[in-house]
Amino acid sequence: MNKMDLIVLAAAEAAHEANRIYCASIGDASQVPWKEAPVWQRESAIEGVRTALGGATPEEQHEAWCASKRRDGWTVGPVKDPAKKEHPCLVPYAELPPEQRAKDALYLAVVRGMVAALGGEKLGSEKLGSEKLGSEGPGSSGMKLNDLKRLFPRFDVDTHDHVLGHVVKATGKLYGLVGDADHIGEAHMGDALMPDMAEAFRLAEQTNGKGARAYVADLVICAAKLAELCPSGPFDLEEAVAARMNEKRDYLKQYKAAFARPQNGDAVPDDGTSCVGDLVKEHRARSERLSRDLQEQIRRNDALQTELDRLMSAYNDLRKKSTALEIELRERS
Repeated sequence: MNKMDLIVLAAAEAAHEANRIYCASIGDASQVPWKEAPVWQRESAIEGVRTALGGATPEEQHEAWCASKRRDGWTVGPVKDPAKKEHPCLVPYAELPPEQRAKDALYLAVVRGMVAALGGEKLGSEKLGSEKLGSEGPGSSGMKLNDLKRLFPRFDVDTHDHVLGHVVKATGKLYGLVGDADHIGEAHMGDALMPDMAEAFRLAEQTNGKGARAYVADLVICAAKLAELCPSGPFDLEEAVAARMNEKRDYLKQYKAAFARPQNGDAVPDDGTSCVGDLVKEHRARSERLSRDLQEQIRRNDALQTELDRLMSAYNDLRKKSTALEIELRERS
């Protein structure tokens, strides 16, 4: 299995989990976690990922899913029934209710977001890097991260603080997984059966019963909701992410350039990095001040400890003398 196959598998699991969470939010609790999903369902998810990476629109994604189901003998039915191979969504995209059409848009968004995050390539030749965020070039499906905001018909029951609570829980679970993986790695230090932290993280996920991708999917969904519910007002999630990534990228270039320059305090070239260079110098000066303050505090603590030891010794001497005087007075009386 090559790198792209691994990325497709990871994206399939993430999209499956995001779809499961979304289905639960609209009252459909029939979806099972990825690890419990039957083989046919996993294969269907992987096929869906490849279709999504081929540039499919939500409608094309749905039609491809229908074609795959029909090839496997599925037909339209009143309810989803794997035993009878019946599914109510085996109808043209335009006939789907809004909450079902939203599932295709969510699937595309999560798949493309995961592949971009893992450094994968679009099946074909187009690189799915951060520079493609918001791209509307030839062949673009027009799918944006911001479309996630329109996927949730239950926004009215979610408050800003409620969604933040879910963010805290998902983030806490991710930190917990990382911590568990560290402990597992430390416990097997030098063990040939534990060659790297990837295996330790896999075991941590297995113990937890839920993988990191599920929590990342939770955070993506929460981000979409917060973009709608933010106290400062709704904002374009995709535009905000693209602007922030560009800002981070530019700042990183300036920061590296600032460190690469000679630190002789002489003239600074007007290359747009002088501001960052000043920040670097300020950071270093502050670190030196803190180091000096710490050393001074340590010196003072040592002096205080010495004085405390001297006072305790004098106190003990006085107690001895006092005891001796009491004994002498009793003997005289």
